[in-house]
Amino acid sequence: MNIINQLYNLAIQLFNDKKYIKLSLLLLGIILSAVCTGFVLYMIISLIVTHLIEIVTTIGGIIIFFSVLINFFSKKNTEVEPVTSVMDYDPIVLESTYSLIRKNLAVIISDISEIIKLKKPATVMQMDAPSHYDIVGNVPIYHYMFFKLTEKADIDVIMGVLQTTITQRLESNSFEGITQSRFLYNSASYPSILVDNVIDTGSFIQVDIAIASEAYCRHRKQRLYNTINSGNMHSNVSDKDF
Repeated sequence: MNIINQLYNLAIQLFNDKKYIKLSLLLLGIILSAVCTGFVLYMIISLIVTHLIEIVTTIGGIIIFFSVLINFFSKKNTEVEPVTSVMDYDPIVLESTYSLIRKNLAVIISDISEIIKLKKPATVMQMDAPSHYDIVGNVPIYHYMFFKLTEKADIDVIMGVLQTTITQRLESNSFEGITQSRFLYNSASYPSILVDNVIDTGSFIQVDIAIASEAYCRHRKQRLYNTINSGNMHSNVSDKDF
């Protein structure tokens, strides 16, 4: 606005001073400047209109790229590893499952006690371990205790006969409370109830039982690999299914 006012005042002064030649040159310069400015604006607008699609596409692509990039890093920074602990499992469900397995296990042990040399439990409560279960490999492992009939127990026989009997009862629908007899993992079929381990504690034999699941099968398979890699080929854990 200051430049326009100055040019206007200069033109009035030249007119009053009757300096018409200078006034004409001034007006000509103003007209030429306006024409040049208009031409430049016209070229810019024409260029934008001609390449409008390319410009919009480019700007849109840049915006989308940075949006995806920001969203990716935002998600990456906010992701939290899941924390698994005993409290992630409902204690009521765990105790109910413990009791269900215990009831079936009492019948099974009574049937095969002479073979595996374990005393028949007088009551189901007699089978309770000090700790009913532990969370191992993100899955519950249930513990049961049995008196030994002999000083030296054959762990392999106990585990093999017990697993075979459990499997037979599952397949004949004789395992109370369990309707699914098999579990599929990596295209292979496994009993839905598995003997995880058998431990000789001295006067007692501790039998660890697990319910087959993807997490448990993964944990058990990894345990087998660790045993093989450590060079300890003899283990109390029967991993024949893996």
